[in-house]
Amino acid sequence: PHAEYPSGSGCICLGVEQHSNAALDFLYGPDSPTEDADTAALPVGVIVEQGSSTVEPGLTPQQGVLLFYHTLHDMRLACGQSRLDGGM
Repeated sequence: PHAEYPSGSGCICLGVEQHSNAALDFLYGPDSPTEDADTAALPVGVIVEQGSSTVEPGLTPQQGVLLFYHTLHDMRLACGQSRLDGGM
């Protein structure tokens, strides 16, 4: 209802991307895969097992779900989009 205000979750999505980039830069220095964060090929993936929900254990999700992103930037965009898709 208040599109002109930044959302808390949007800030968290961006913060996770920036923190991950900073950590990788610290660990790898000039060889960091995040030199160009928008295009760096740094795949991120997780499998959410069937029934692993803490809210509806054994019920949700009904089948395993693979969440995969080619870059941290892609992950941030999907994180922000999920709020719109969920009607928040």
